[in-house]
Amino acid sequence: MRSAKLLPLIIIALGIAAGKDKIKSVSVEPAQIVLSGKWATQRIQVTGKLENGSTLDLTARAQFKPNDAKIAVVSKTGIVKPVSAGRTTIAVVVPGYIAASPGRVC
Repeated sequence: MRSAKLLPLIIIALGIAAGKDKIKSVSVEPAQIVLSGKWATQRIQVTGKLENGSTLDLTARAQFKPNDAKIAVVSKTGIVKPVSAGRTTIAVVVPGYIAASPGRVC
């Protein structure tokens, strides 16, 4: 694989509560995914910020959906692996929010 693949991340969420505190926002790291070579991998980390200011790891609650599985695949645990050269989008679905981040795979 020689060309770069851009993988924007999209978060879709529908309202998660953590105990008494509701989730105020959701973020995805890394903001940009870059995979270089056929054995490269990258883990997506999904974090929620609660109303009380604390954070909560939402990765296990997230669903990961590549727009084009011929370009990249994502495991249930958020591990992104390249399939072939090109560009695609990865949707990150969490009960409660929507956001987008660009990424790239080489």
